Amino acid sequence: MLTAIVGPRTRETTKEVVAATETRVAGIPAFFSEGFTCSLATLVAAFHVVTTSARTGKRGRPHTPICAPHPNLLSGQVLKQQK
Repeated sequence: MLTAIVGPRTRETTKEVVAATETRVAGIPAFFSEGFTCSLATLVAAFHVVTTSARTGKRGRPHTPICAPHPNLLSGQVLKQQK
């Protein structure tokens, strides 16, 4: 474990955990979470690749760039189930 932050489970604390991990690790780390919905969006915002469309040569507004997860980003969720 590289980072732990004590506090409520909010998008802000998720951003703090990802930012703290990003400063400690060179490259793209693997993330594992407990199934919190904001985790994936925060990871994609921190570790992403922007792809642009090729020019078509036609008039009009160009296509907007697409922000996609980095291909080396690994993310897993651990979901607990009780019987």
